[in-house]
Amino acid sequence: MKTFFVLLVLLCSLLVWHRADAGNIIVTSNTTVGRIFQADGSTRLPSGSVVRVGHFDDADLAFISTSNDFAAIDSLFTPLGEGGTSGTLLPENGQSMNGPVIVNDDPAQGDFSAQIVQNNVGYLASGLQAYWWVFNSATPATATQWGIYASSAITWVTPDPTNSFQFLAQNPGDLTSLGGTVFRGSFGGGSDLVLAEIIPEPTRAMFLGIGFGYLAWRRRRS
Repeated sequence: MKTFFVLLVLLCSLLVWHRADAGNIIVTSNTTVGRIFQADGSTRLPSGSVVRVGHFDDADLAFISTSNDFAAIDSLFTPLGEGGTSGTLLPENGQSMNGPVIVNDDPAQGDFSAQIVQNNVGYLASGLQAYWWVFNSATPATATQWGIYASSAITWVTPDPTNSFQFLAQNPGDLTSLGGTVFRGSFGGGSDLVLAEIIPEPTRAMFLGIGFGYLAWRRRRS
């Protein structure tokens, strides 16, 4: 009996420790909760498309609204739920613990649902504006379209990692009903958010041209 009581106390202590050291964000996008993401205004994002959740500093917003340079924007982005110090995802609905969030067709094609667990105190201050950086590809660096979205809704902020009960439901419906902002992309008709076309930066396009030219030259020689 005494042993059982000690084990019960230890179990309760572990539960209290876990609850006091993890903040949670629930991210969803489907027609039930609000808007959906579309690649071209009519086609839902394909399964496996990446949805990054994180924070941009205010000073960077003008740049991310116009730049097509993935590496430059990526260097300004502080992600949540992508593994390591950025926190993890609960491994459910096809999501990997080491993130990022992906379109997992939950509950229907093009929809996604995931829960980010932020348990790293000091990694990213609580209460900062949260952003969605959404891609039409499983590989963000080579995506041909992306969109960056935020909202003034009180739920669109980074969680307090010391409060496990802070479930912050972020959904695209907040973007219109609660003062949403689109930094790249647009509001579509009906219930959708449309990603923006990404034109490669000159250096990127140049290297691609050189690569294709070399392949064509090799083909002619052979």
